[in-house]
Amino acid sequence: MKKTLNKKGIFFTLTVIAAISLFLIGYTFYVNFGDRSTTHERINTLNTFIFSTEENLERQIFISGFRALFIMQTEAVEKGIYIPNATASFNELLLSGSFNGTTQPIMIGSTFPDIKDAIQQKANKVNANINLNNPVIYITQSDPWNVDVVLKVNFDAQDQGKLVTWNKTQTYISKIPIKDFEDPLYLINTAGVITNKIEKTLFTFNETNIANLNNHTTNKYYKANTQAPSYLNRLQGINNADSNGIESFVYIPQLSN
Repeated sequence: MKKTLNKKGIFFTLTVIAAISLFLIGYTFYVNFGDRSTTHERINTLNTFIFSTEENLERQIFISGFRALFIMQTEAVEKGIYIPNATASFNELLLSGSFNGTTQPIMIGSTFPDIKDAIQQKANKVNANINLNNPVIYITQSDPWNVDVVLKVNFDAQDQGKLVTWNKTQTYISKIPIKDFEDPLYLINTAGVITNKIEKTLFTFNETNIANLNNHTTNKYYKANTQAPSYLNRLQGINNADSNGIESFVYIPQLSN
């Protein structure tokens, strides 16, 4: 009888141990699966937020860049002076919101520090930290009809629970059309008497189509020409030939005044 009881006791003990082991294995698997599921969810959330942030960042750069370029053109038009270093002035406007040390009201909320703060405020809502470090900002032209605003920055993003982290160096480019901007060469060299807004010509030319040539000249349209200065060169008073140059024909009746 003792042997039978002992056997039953051993069997019962082994059964309990096996059940507990299975429970622990199942619980561990569930916990690990739960951890992976949580991490995966946070990765998706932060990844979606970063994608949205980068898309919005390009739009913000466009708005800020347009305002900065508008201020520079206004200075040239109203004071009759060229902007000697367009990139330096542009940097000052985007980083501090001032031009030659004078605060520009339309840059309030549009400087790079303002953009960083706005991004972090949105990041707080998804429990994330976003850092945009070591910004390099400049303007250039890659075609005759647009000014490129370029921002190169270290983009660091981290979940506040430190589950996931992104680190990358990213370059953002926004194109600002120069259509309807004043041509500084006309304004400054005629002491403000003649203005000429930049508008791309509607016409093509050949040796027999005199009507197109007349309409092009009368409307003071511009066409691309690699032997002419670009818009940014014109803004800085540089008359050298440029691969992104534009030109207009002088309309004699207007200038004869």
